[in-house]
Amino acid sequence: KQNSGIAGHTNQALKLAKGDFFVLCDHDDRIEPFALELIAQYINDHPDADVIYSDEDMIDDLNFRDSPRLQPDWNPDMFTSHMYCPHLMTFKAQLAKQVGPMDSKMDGAQDFDYVLRLTEKAQHIGHVPHILYSWRISPGSVAMDASEKTYAYDAGIRALESAMERRGEKNIKVIKAFGTALGVYRVKRKIADKKLSHIIDGSSNNVISAIRSIKQISPVPVDIIAVVEEENEKLLNLLSVEAENTAKCDSGMASAIEIITAPKGSNRSLMFNLGAKQAKSSHLFFSSHNLEIIDSEYPLAALEHTQREEIGAVGARIIYPNGSYFHTGMILGVNDLCGYAHRNIFQGPGYWNFAQCIRNYSAVSWELLAINKKKWEEVNGFDESLTFYEDVDFCLKLIQKGW
Repeated sequence: KQNSGIAGHTNQALKLAKGDFFVLCDHDDRIEPFALELIAQYINDHPDADVIYSDEDMIDDLNFRDSPRLQPDWNPDMFTSHMYCPHLMTFKAQLAKQVGPMDSKMDGAQDFDYVLRLTEKAQHIGHVPHILYSWRISPGSVAMDASEKTYAYDAGIRALESAMERRGEKNIKVIKAFGTALGVYRVKRKIADKKLSHIIDGSSNNVISAIRSIKQISPVPVDIIAVVEEENEKLLNLLSVEAENTAKCDSGMASAIEIITAPKGSNRSLMFNLGAKQAKSSHLFFSSHNLEIIDSEYPLAALEHTQREEIGAVGARIIYPNGSYFHTGMILGVNDLCGYAHRNIFQGPGYWNFAQCIRNYSAVSWELLAINKKKWEEVNGFDESLTFYEDVDFCLKLIQKGW
């Protein structure tokens, strides 16, 4: 018989299958003896589940297992960055009929394309947090060497472009993410409104360096708002000089600096709220006096997402002066409260490229946080009565609103 490839053979198998749910598995891989039991248990506990995936590891020809990949719960932006949950993939038969067969034109990324289509129509996407699947490492396989099938990554770009088109996102471009492994992508969106106000708490003289970094890096004008305690005359004088020098620059690309005073003893929440109320732009950026902008993607990379209706706050990777990560996002539940992803790890891909791909977090740090001003207003800004994790509280309020 003719070899119709993975897509063709899978389509034939799906036609023959009679169950209510389908489970995909490669012929040489291994699933745990209790895998189907846990999948069935999840389905019984969540009758509305459409798509379910598990954690996985890798296994060699000697059946030695390594490289465990512990996945997050469903993370839509991370999935459009790379196919982080290929195994063990389970989906409802009725859903499979809705999306149609695998596309053989996506050879090499046919599973990525298929799961993109499945998850677009799914009502409940579940994660079983157990390693139920072992991916076989063998010569010539992607599991051993990602460069064995480079055509697969071009197909992945086509799969993402098709997905964005189906979702009504126009003027997007999918590229291979810079500095990451093969199979990690970046969906770049056209920005409709580039006007922004950047609010900085002026708690130290470092705010001058913070402001200058914005002026030097940003490719678009930025309305910079520095909020300083009213009794800090020395810093107010320094900022006045900086503002005057900035105003003299008549290049057409110059940022403007506005200085706002806050009562003595004001916390960062109050300072940020005062600045945001004064801001006239539709997008707000917040950052601390100790943070300097060093990446030329500022502010456009964040604006790509603050303009999206479904997104609340947008954060960024932040590094220490020694090159290690301050964090790449905030993880709830660590130490019964909150922790920082990849903290004190030197810059790199992080855990399974998590540090270098766009993904969703429950919270992001206000060391650098961007948001659409209407959403900031909807949750009444930052809670000025709190003294710890005000940024986490702010993000959780956004989640409660559905963002």
